[in-house]
Amino acid sequence: MSTRVNRKATPSQTVANQLFFEALQHAVSSLDWNAATGQFSSSGKSLLN
Repeated sequence: MSTRVNRKATPSQTVANQLFFEALQHAVSSLDWNAATGQFSSSGKSLLN
């Protein structure tokens, strides 16, 4: 899964990314695909790219 990386990744950005992926992983493990795809859509990411 590829994601767009910021030019300068600050520690707070790294933490935010970690929290995002933990939340996403939890949604996927719960088979809550509406929430998972909603998270991707709201952050400008795509499940298939």
